[in-house]
Amino acid sequence: MIQKEIDENRTREEKIRSLDEFLTWHPKLEIQDFYKWLYFGEFGEIAVQEFYSERKNAPTLHSMLQELQNELESESLRTRVWEPLGFSQRYIKVYLTPYFKLEYPLMRIVNLMQRSSAFQGYRMRFKLDWILLKDEIVSRNIGFTKQEFINFEDRIQFHQLPELDFSDTFKKEYPASNRIVAAKLFFEYFPEFAQENKGFRLFDDVLPSSVEKKEDELEILAAEEDEKSYSRWEGEAL
Repeated sequence: MIQKEIDENRTREEKIRSLDEFLTWHPKLEIQDFYKWLYFGEFGEIAVQEFYSERKNAPTLHSMLQELQNELESESLRTRVWEPLGFSQRYIKVYLTPYFKLEYPLMRIVNLMQRSSAFQGYRMRFKLDWILLKDEIVSRNIGFTKQEFINFEDRIQFHQLPELDFSDTFKKEYPASNRIVAAKLFFEYFPEFAQENKGFRLFDDVLPSSVEKKEDELEILAAEEDEKSYSRWEGEAL
């Protein structure tokens, strides 16, 4: 089994290139954020990958609508629809605002989240990738020492592979609303995005004037969700 897990790995060069891209997009970060990025790529967001009953779809969608409303009002400039995660890249981060502006259905993201738990990776591969990552970062002399990595591992009890959050620094610097879904599922439904990270930008074709239109649509969607779904469980703990 261990050999099978190792054989499925991407090459070292591919992994280092992924790390280079992550550092380019996120220059301000902490050791915890390296761990979270690697963890997301291998296991996804475990805490929310449990099966959502129909009853829970409405609150999930409602929270997405609220995040979109807030982000559109803040005039976020992010145009990437998705971002690869970790070395294995079994999961990706989908940015809600550019996805929504391209008129893709939000419920599809909810559905993909429901099904993503089936694509979780391997603990052994994660641990091997973590060794590669920390050795590479320490060797670059960019402000993170070997002892700092050791202290971090001791603090979180690394052997248990806990699911951590991104650091406060990371969340402050990169606040864009997003959801984590299995890459295989996402590209099966949206093959047109497969080349986006190679210079292809669907968002380039979206006119700036469409932003105001999207804000109006978002308000209508939110109102419809409140009326048709969310109110069915009024007074219940969601």
